[in-house]
Amino acid sequence: MPEHEEQTECSKQRECACSASRALIDEYLDYLRTLNHSAHTMKAYGNDLTSFAQWCSETNTPFDAPSHKQIRRYLGTLDREGRSRRTANRHLSSLKGFYQWLMIAYGYPANPAAVLQGAKQAQTLPKTISHEDMQRLLSVYASEELERDRAVALRNQAVLELLYACGLRVSEVEGLTLDRLHLDQGYVSVVGKGNKERRVPIYHKAVSALRRYLEESRSELAAHSKRASDACFLSTRGNPLSTAAIRTIFKQALTLAGLDPSLSPHAMRHSFASD
Repeated sequence: MPEHEEQTECSKQRECACSASRALIDEYLDYLRTLNHSAHTMKAYGNDLTSFAQWCSETNTPFDAPSHKQIRRYLGTLDREGRSRRTANRHLSSLKGFYQWLMIAYGYPANPAAVLQGAKQAQTLPKTISHEDMQRLLSVYASEELERDRAVALRNQAVLELLYACGLRVSEVEGLTLDRLHLDQGYVSVVGKGNKERRVPIYHKAVSALRRYLEESRSELAAHSKRASDACFLSTRGNPLSTAAIRTIFKQALTLAGLDPSLSPHAMRHSFASD
């Protein structure tokens, strides 16, 4: 067959495939109308399926019986075009619904899109703590707890001040050693993600809380251990304070302050960043 005739034949086949695809899409949309979907949803489904049908025509993929690998390739094309994850997930949802309908309406043996999972989307904005609630949280160990166990209260107060005033992670507070405190210069050196060290400014309230803890409390806690430690924060047994213990301090403070118990220490970081 001459080349121009072969091209004409291929063009005719694509036109027939597009026409058949359009007929199936229109029939599916008619079905959706019986389910009282909104006009906006109907338009989105129609656009998504038309886009996939066009891609199938361009890549010689059978629109009525693609494999899950071919659908994955199509989703990859959307990603390379710079489409958002939400858009790609909506396309996948449209395809899942369409091929599920083909199984019901025409007895298709399987839904090729069913095995695919949508891309993970960005999480919703994290919780923060209001300025008023933060002041309540930071005051609990300066009052009630301070009278019961001064050494522990001073330590806990310094921990909370560092988490908030410096925006430190729990792991960074755990790893803080005495040689990384530069209170006269107004900063602390912390080792964060990727083992990267950075200087973090420390403000006067946190400096004051740390000085009180170091001068009045730390030596008392250290006396409970036979092994000396250079960790800044110590447990009641004189050992370096663990991340679990730091989280417990935070949770206890929430309870004493009467705040939302679902808040996490990470909320203090976001509150620090947003204040």
